[in-house]
Amino acid sequence: MHEPGCFRWLVALALATGACGVAQAQATSAPSAVAPAALDPPARPTTPESASGAPQPGSLRARALSALDGAEDLTLYSLQPWEPPPSPPQWQDLSAVELSRREASLEQRSRRDWCKRERCFHDQRVLGRTRLAAADRPAVRAALAQALGQVPDASSLCMPSYRHAVSFVSAGLRYEVLLCYQCDQIAVAAGREREAGDSGGLGDRAPVDAILRRAGIALAKSAYDEEE
Repeated sequence: MHEPGCFRWLVALALATGACGVAQAQATSAPSAVAPAALDPPARPTTPESASGAPQPGSLRARALSALDGAEDLTLYSLQPWEPPPSPPQWQDLSAVELSRREASLEQRSRRDWCKRERCFHDQRVLGRTRLAAADRPAVRAALAQALGQVPDASSLCMPSYRHAVSFVSAGLRYEVLLCYQCDQIAVAAGREREAGDSGGLGDRAPVDAILRRAGIALAKSAYDEEE
């Protein structure tokens, strides 16, 4: 049996230990005055969403851009790109393997026949073309300079369908530039060279379409136009 004094001492020690534990728990759970600031992420520098740079020196794109200064015989094209033909409804009952085989064969025949009876320009059907009058040349030159001169940092995964093109002659060499406003992509051809890539400067196609309409040339249709 414990002595009364010893018992009182043990009770006091237990009470003191409990109070200390509660104080420690409160101190641990209490938010620190500097904790929120320490957890905040550092400020990130803001950058343009579509930063663009100049084309690589010596590339066909860069040479075409430089050739614009002496461009002559500028011609604007309205193009209809090839699109996969729809599969017959009765094919939906076929197995996946057989359906894939037939669709591949159908697309091959469609591509082969696409330019057989129609005039094409880089595998795109020509809906019409017009040699640019003096009044229209500045607008088209400016559009080409922006399309050729601005190369975005990021690449697009969009599959281009070229519905516009411009050709011109400079220093005896013919340049042909295909434009896809839907995907912001271009393709450049000169002689046996061809180069394709993204563009950060295609902008609005309305001025180009207006020139084609004034010339009585039809514009290509697409699902993208219908969604707009």
